[in-house]
Amino acid sequence: MILKYIMSVGFKMEKDGEQRIAGGLASDYSIDNLKGLYLEEKEIIIQSEGHEYRFKVKKSEIATSIIEQVNLGLSLYKSADFHKVKLGDKVHISIEHH
Repeated sequence: MILKYIMSVGFKMEKDGEQRIAGGLASDYSIDNLKGLYLEEKEIIIQSEGHEYRFKVKKSEIATSIIEQVNLGLSLYKSADFHKVKLGDKVHISIEHH
């Protein structure tokens, strides 16, 4: 499996049983090029301090900032590993999802 970097975790929240992360997308993505980012019901891989954690995406939201950077928010299915995710961790998808 080959991994493709999509973003770093810039925001992390766990509230009322919902686990969410968000961040600005890698520079090779733009509002006109979001190919492969339909992630609902797909798996993401988060690399953190030499470990890989896998999470299933419940819902994804794409928004642009005032400077037209593309941001991605992901709601994840509940996982016991969510507490191990840290700001700055790298989020990847498998290129098999394309």
